[in-house]
Amino acid sequence: REAHMVARLLGAPPGYKDSEEGGVLTEAIKRRPYSVLLLDEIEKAHSDVHNILLQLLEDGRLSDARGRLFDFTHCVVAMTTNVGGMLALRAKPGEDLEEPMREALLGAYRPELLNRIDEIVVFHSLSDEALRAIARLSLDDASALARPLGVEVSFTPAVESWVVSRRDAPEFGARPVRRVVRREVLDRLAQMVLGGDTKAGDR
Repeated sequence: REAHMVARLLGAPPGYKDSEEGGVLTEAIKRRPYSVLLLDEIEKAHSDVHNILLQLLEDGRLSDARGRLFDFTHCVVAMTTNVGGMLALRAKPGEDLEEPMREALLGAYRPELLNRIDEIVVFHSLSDEALRAIARLSLDDASALARPLGVEVSFTPAVESWVVSRRDAPEFGARPVRRVVRREVLDRLAQMVLGGDTKAGDR
């Protein structure tokens, strides 16, 4: 987010402190040119990051602060953004969001940056089925934590639905589901173990 931190991506210019170390981004791609570069929540980045992306996405190459050229042509660049997230949250099942999302993106990013992106994928809100699957994974993790203590914990499918129904702030996707499992299941298990209510061999 900070302009002075953006410089770390490309390294310090000659004559500056740490100028010999190279940039965090450029050196990483030099070591592993066949990579996936994930820029999460790109809307939070400083505009200088967007300027760097303009060169990277246009030419497939990027110059560091010392003028050395780095090849990004074997690198897949993926970016995530929460811009337009409320549109997806309020959308009806099957509603086409491509045009409204494009307008939302144009309001947040420069057209020349958007024009260099090959594909824009819109993620819709998680379905109840997906949320139950996430609940199942979180419950499986809870069972795995109890196993080293010699305690076998299993959950019926009804618990998955119960966990999903107990979540707060549905607009935040999967995180509230994991919070319910932590608060209502893991904390309860920990209390049972610490309180001596369960012991090795219990199921």
